[in-house]
Amino acid sequence: MKTLLATLILSLACLCNITAAQTDGHPIENLDGQQFVYPGASVHYVESQIIDESYELRVSLPAAYTQDSTADFPVVYILDGQWDFTVAADINGKLIYDGMIPPVIVVAITWAGENVDYGAKRQRDFVLTENVQIPGSGGAENFLAALEQEIIPFTEILFRTNGHRTLMGSSLGGLFTTYAMLEKPELFDGYVALAAPYDVEQAYFQNRMAELAGTDELRKVRAYVGAGSYDLNRAQVVEMAAQLRMSNLKGLRLKKHIISGFGHASATPAGYSHGYQYVFKRPKLKLPASALEQFVGSYELAPGYPPLEIVAGLFKLQLIQPGLTLDFYAQSETEFYVLGSDIELEFIPGEEGAMTMLLKQSGGTYALIRTE
Repeated sequence: MKTLLATLILSLACLCNITAAQTDGHPIENLDGQQFVYPGASVHYVESQIIDESYELRVSLPAAYTQDSTADFPVVYILDGQWDFTVAADINGKLIYDGMIPPVIVVAITWAGENVDYGAKRQRDFVLTENVQIPGSGGAENFLAALEQEIIPFTEILFRTNGHRTLMGSSLGGLFTTYAMLEKPELFDGYVALAAPYDVEQAYFQNRMAELAGTDELRKVRAYVGAGSYDLNRAQVVEMAAQLRMSNLKGLRLKKHIISGFGHASATPAGYSHGYQYVFKRPKLKLPASALEQFVGSYELAPGYPPLEIVAGLFKLQLIQPGLTLDFYAQSETEFYVLGSDIELEFIPGEEGAMTMLLKQSGGTYALIRTE
């Protein structure tokens, strides 16, 4: 009780001091705060000749972009950047930190200008077919052309990209993402579509999947479709995933995910987080014991440093220190990674059985030599 009273008295004293300072003619500055700018972000504009529209691109670069001036990176394009830029960029940064995805450039697309009617712009750009119940709809074909011919080339001229592209969108943005996947499957490597109202374009989807049935045009595509368990569009998402699977789209890798406990908009952070990981999912090779055993041993960074022990497990290597065991999975015959941490191992054989292990963590690389 004394502590509570003391806290209350202190709070009242602070309030009185603020009031006194203001009435004494010495107002405290910055009570209204200052505009927040997302760290490391930049804003660029593309003037579309195809649509006669100015698009704003909000860009977040990974830390590795400035650390290595020769490296190039995948790009994730986010629709509805006015709402989802900071969400997508934050998730991206956290997943990179944990080593769950590679460093990625985030480009969030929105409409430039003041007092933008986002609802009207979305209905025009994200819906393919003119629909009397959706005023202004029917411009998705033009927006896809602007994306392919204007926005993507602009991004790839301005930044160091490696050609791997992903498109993400939610609600009408998810509808457009699925349309883009079927209409231009080669344009992106990954597609993440959330909470899409697929019944708006059901005729198009049925016809297009019939055209693609039995082909391998989507053989390089990884697609994630999802919705919250409370989303009214959930049944449509489930049905779309079923139709995609029944269409015999050879090589398409598809994941359907109903996200428990979320609604239409609130599922976006979880959906994007899972979508990122599915699109950039690493291989987990099942190397035989003979391939793993060649790396077993004790590795030392320098005399006086405690060695790191590498042992072979079932389809994995294990790094062992007192009180710590990490499981490493193979992404190639000499490269291994751990789930949930930004730690990788690469083994370089030398002459007469010598072996160097490169331990890579958070942008740093450390060479350890096998001593046993």
